[in-house]
Amino acid sequence: MGLESDPPGLNTTPPLRFGVLALGTFWPRWQVEALRELIESGGGVIDALIMDPEWKKTKRDSDQLDVLPFRIWGALMVKPRVRAWELVDASPLVRDAQVIEVRAQRRGRWTDVLLPEDVERVRALGLDALIRYGFAILRGPILRAARYGIWSYHHDDERVYRGSPPAFWAQYQGDPTPGVTLQRLTSRLDGGIVLRRGHVLSAPTYAQTLDRIFGLGTPWLAAEARRIRCGDTSLVDGKPSASDAPVYHPPGAATMGKFVVRQVGRRLSKQLSRATSHDRWMIATAPVGPREFFSLDDKEPTCFAPPADWTRAPSDARYFADPFVEEGPAGRRVLFEDYDYRRGFGLIGAIDLDESGKMIGSPVEVYRHRKYLSYPSVFVHEGEHYCVPESAAIGRQLVLVREGSTYREARGFDLPCLIDPTLFHHEGRVWLFGSRVSRANWELLGYYAENMKGPWVSHPLNPLFAHPRGARCGGPVFRVDDRLFRPAQDGTATYGGALVLREIMQLTPTAFREVERKRVLPRSDGPVPHGLHHVAFSRGLAVFDGKCSGLSHRTPELRTRNWVQRRFRTPDR
Repeated sequence: MGLESDPPGLNTTPPLRFGVLALGTFWPRWQVEALRELIESGGGVIDALIMDPEWKKTKRDSDQLDVLPFRIWGALMVKPRVRAWELVDASPLVRDAQVIEVRAQRRGRWTDVLLPEDVERVRALGLDALIRYGFAILRGPILRAARYGIWSYHHDDERVYRGSPPAFWAQYQGDPTPGVTLQRLTSRLDGGIVLRRGHVLSAPTYAQTLDRIFGLGTPWLAAEARRIRCGDTSLVDGKPSASDAPVYHPPGAATMGKFVVRQVGRRLSKQLSRATSHDRWMIATAPVGPREFFSLDDKEPTCFAPPADWTRAPSDARYFADPFVEEGPAGRRVLFEDYDYRRGFGLIGAIDLDESGKMIGSPVEVYRHRKYLSYPSVFVHEGEHYCVPESAAIGRQLVLVREGSTYREARGFDLPCLIDPTLFHHEGRVWLFGSRVSRANWELLGYYAENMKGPWVSHPLNPLFAHPRGARCGGPVFRVDDRLFRPAQDGTATYGGALVLREIMQLTPTAFREVERKRVLPRSDGPVPHGLHHVAFSRGLAVFDGKCSGLSHRTPELRTRNWVQRRFRTPDR
């Protein structure tokens, strides 16, 4: 791929110098991956490894016997299934680091304080920041021994859950979006200066959720180091979190019993729903612009989709979704994903619009591949009409160019392969937003180039945003007056449950900031009451999609045929 890792000008500032507070050199995989990304991205170098060879965990007292079921369950059922916790030798990453042996003094049961002379040895190194991978809760002068303090992960949203175990209490309470926080430590437990906060979708099992949240934070050390290299220290020098959330501890036996019952109930309910119902998407047009669709003049945080003219797919085994408006010599038409459960893959379809914006005639096929295509992102660049569909199933980003009423594959393009790729022009550059396959529903990435052929530059703050409510793109970026907006999906309750509108306040090769302005819900009394996840606009017209989910006697048949097609389909192209 023609992809550059650094924006112009970033190379003029040296990488940050880090020290790692650790216990030995065998660390969990997620810690090693975070450090590797920090080094390979050019964000920082590891100059010191700070260890206490005599450090020991606090002995568990007799009052910890109640948590024995949790400990046994964790050791036998959770830890072996969490890939992020596999121990990996980090020696190759820290082979050039100076080893500083210190001695931590235990204060109470959970706090470590380093000796004054050890703190001075660390301070004398002149490091930019320390990374906490070991020790207990650190307090005292060591918090100020590096220019930007000690950076540490808290694998929860500290505004809701402080303490431990990571993500357990979110899973126990059925929180659909457990969080992760990277903070600069202060003397207050889980009350540090927040450098970055993100969320994932809760997985069916606790082990799967842990892999998600530990994986989410791995790029953050690199991203925050690059932020500082770009000259932005506003976060690292910001105000500490004022969270007064309760401090949690490992669960007792009774709580563990409730947790297991809840987990089994949730999994059975999900499996039953999957076996008896499936989603059916439809597309619609409405004679409104973005200001009316999102009720921008209304200060209420939520609104409802406008009344619309809906087009149903020919059967409940087929759906239409992800509509984009294409302007052509013969007028306007809608490009969309045409998915058939029986085939097990989607193609790009089209339907014409009349002068008033209503869909007319029957859908036609404009491009097919033997593998799944969706999200036919329409983009006009230098006079050419392109379609850049989601093509992750192919393993590369497909770029199509219009040829008459159909499309053909264009050569010479090397765009990053993303989920829901969204192209737009901004301040003389071509920008590309989207998500990586493994984190499609909760992580936003950004790239830019001087033209579509690249080279494409990864934004230094990638991932730009991480939350199931608003990370995944939900249609083309658009402008209202001088304001830039990005429609996005809200998948917190269900996939494609609602739309959110996020305003891009700042977008440059070294900075990014956006805020949520509105949330749009489907109409409960309409034909698609269960979801809304895409919208596009064209000259006073809105095209969008909606979801209807319900029981169907055909669901078992369709899911079986889908499974067979995906695994045994003979290539037809």
